[in-house]
Amino acid sequence: MSRPETISVLGLWHLGCVVSACWAEMGHRVLGLDRSPKVVGELLAGRAPIFEPDLDALIQANVAAGRLAFGTEFHDAIRASDFVLVAFDTPVDADDQLDLTPLDATVRHAAPFLKADAIVIVSSQVPVGTCARWRDEIRELSGHRTVDIAYSPENLRLGQAIRCYLHPDRIVVGADDDGTRQRVAELFGETGAPILG
Repeated sequence: MSRPETISVLGLWHLGCVVSACWAEMGHRVLGLDRSPKVVGELLAGRAPIFEPDLDALIQANVAAGRLAFGTEFHDAIRASDFVLVAFDTPVDADDQLDLTPLDATVRHAAPFLKADAIVIVSSQVPVGTCARWRDEIRELSGHRTVDIAYSPENLRLGQAIRCYLHPDRIVVGADDDGTRQRVAELFGETGAPILG
């Protein structure tokens, strides 16, 4: 394994809880963040807000090991993070269209606290063009032109999410900057899966 990174995960529902627990299991320091005190309170008690086989046990083990923590306060966690993962289960509106409102709000809330060399990795399902828009916004709000963004879509299956994340068949990474793509590929390279993109 490369040196342990500090990773913040934004959004703590199915995807975010699995992502948080799995990166901690791989040896990194992970800070799961959500603006819902109820969700965070359940996770601090070792209970995920949704059922996924073995997820509660994985969370409890990594909290006990000191690699995984949860909170509602973004500033200190994000300031310390090398990578910030956007891991919301993207909601849909009454017309079955993606509703990016909560994701937009959370990304803007987090952006001012990003450090200069941080990379935001988006795993949530978002329309084409969203990452480019967010990159411009986070650079403006953080004041750092070197902050960057990459896209790596999730590929989880209900009931097998932990295995899918820790042992994927492949990882897709998209980024405009070669250096950003390389850093993200090195991070995901710990899974041993081929990196595409």
